[in-house]
Amino acid sequence: MPNYPCEFEVTFLDDYHKKHNYPLFYESYLQNVMEFLESQDIKNGVDASVDDHQNLVFVLYGQGYRAEGKEGILTTQVTVKAYDEDKKPINFANLLDSLIVSEYQMEPNLWEVSHD
Repeated sequence: MPNYPCEFEVTFLDDYHKKHNYPLFYESYLQNVMEFLESQDIKNGVDASVDDHQNLVFVLYGQGYRAEGKEGILTTQVTVKAYDEDKKPINFANLLDSLIVSEYQMEPNLWEVSHD
């Protein structure tokens, strides 16, 4: 996959952090996305999707907290907006569809998926 220039937009989705933080923007490259996600609080998992604008979106579930008399889980959204050499937005739905995915059987009823 090409190492497109990207913007990582970080927004907070949980009630407490959404009220007390502004969205953050970082310039980077597509091949740095995993390193960037690993630098965030992902203690309770990550969901990935493509949004209506064809950007790559990760929702990160971090540690639990208690604030203002309520409990919550730090929930952060990282939207990856990538651009080609002509500064045109990359359509992640098309890009991910074009990946070559292969399946092979390792043991009965066990599958492993890999890509080139």
